[in-house]
Amino acid sequence: MVSRGLTPPGPTPGVPLRQRLGLVTTALVVAPVTAAAGVLMVLRGDLLLMVAGVLVLATGVLATAYLTQFLRTPTGTPRVRERDGATVLPESGLARVTAWGALAGSLVSLLVLVLAAVGAGADGAASEVGVWIAAGVLLLAVPTVAGVVHRRVRPGELVLTREAITLVSWNADRSLAWDDVVEVSMPSVPRRTLVVAAARAEDVGLGRRPVGVGEQQARSVAGADRALAISFPHLTGDPGTIARAVAHWCTTPPARGELGTPAARVRLSGRTEPTAAVR
Repeated sequence: MVSRGLTPPGPTPGVPLRQRLGLVTTALVVAPVTAAAGVLMVLRGDLLLMVAGVLVLATGVLATAYLTQFLRTPTGTPRVRERDGATVLPESGLARVTAWGALAGSLVSLLVLVLAAVGAGADGAASEVGVWIAAGVLLLAVPTVAGVVHRRVRPGELVLTREAITLVSWNADRSLAWDDVVEVSMPSVPRRTLVVAAARAEDVGLGRRPVGVGEQQARSVAGADRALAISFPHLTGDPGTIARAVAHWCTTPPARGELGTPAARVRLSGRTEPTAAVR
């Protein structure tokens, strides 16, 4: 499949009203509920409950911060670096910290709450339920922790070489050869996402296999099995500029010589068309 007939991506979409209302409502619920719960636990005086309260407060702040990122559109020039002949766009550090922090905080605070309930001298049945809940939390967390220890869980990034485009999500790699790309788009439903799609799922190369719970890959976009998809909060620059640069490299094979050179930075900045540094 040759992608020279690819349609240029449209304008960067704004947040649909329905999504905006849903995100704002969720944030307005999460923030005060977690704050109230955290304060109440801290005031109880029990050490484990105080620890759990602090964790709940921190989790609420991180979760609210992550949710509010979906209300804004990244702007400016994306962070770019050259590595081993490739142009690399790392994911937003703020999105990574808030998403992982909220997940870790919720798991650890739940575990501490269960331990506090068991240690408070609850009746046998309640203690047994608490132990099973704690075991469940550990079963969810251990695979991800093991992945981190073995360096299988890595920060996300978009890696552009002269042969292919690869999405490194936190626990899996997916790649597409440039000539297999048939669409570069920015759908706004179910959430705003930069999508680079092939015609068939078989065209997507799979690197690291998923480990742990979930995956950064936006599975809810249409045709997710044949696409690389990145939610807007995980980008560090203007999505429209990035999409247009990717579409240009798809439709213009000679321009792929820019990748891995400063010329790719120029194109991703959206300021001017690079004319040199292409080899």
